Amino acid sequence: MSINSKNTYIIEAIPVSQKVSISIDEELLKIIDAERGDVPRSKYIENAIRSAGSFFEALWIFSDEFDGLTKIERWGSSHASQPIGKPLHTHEGYISISDHSLRFYDSKMELLFSLERNSVRSINTSYDDVFRRFRDSRGFIPPQRIELEDKTLYLYTRPIGKKKIRGGGIFKGDNESVVIWFQNRLTI
Repeated sequence: MSINSKNTYIIEAIPVSQKVSISIDEELLKIIDAERGDVPRSKYIENAIRSAGSFFEALWIFSDEFDGLTKIERWGSSHASQPIGKPLHTHEGYISISDHSLRFYDSKMELLFSLERNSVRSINTSYDDVFRRFRDSRGFIPPQRIELEDKTLYLYTRPIGKKKIRGGGIFKGDNESVVIWFQNRLTI
């Protein structure tokens, strides 16, 4: 971390590991310093951004992609899925939640697509006739189903930086932040 005379700090951006500069109001900086204890300022700010509930690692598959899966892919996924492995998916990357959209990024942080709130018909956490329990997973953790006009997106997420099984490292189908966003109560 470096500092200049205008209180501009260099911290790591999330989720890309690169250095960026941000300006922080001095009053906010006083609050950060009062709250952070022995934690370095840049680490405290990074942790605050991570815990804000707006950025997640994500795995997803669309309903129209199930027909292209082989029996081996389905069998392998159902036997190696949660809680140890990853659930059935064809895409891996990140999502960010903004006021009006869910933005999906690949592993290189290139924007793939964005879902506007008004394009989503419903959000549920459950299996259905397409993504079936025990055929497509071990049945422990159902996907978050985001129903669109012409297809369904099955989503699993976990907080960025969580790799261990303990402490939130498992990909989950139930993401309260996505549900709150859909219900129009999330303001970022």
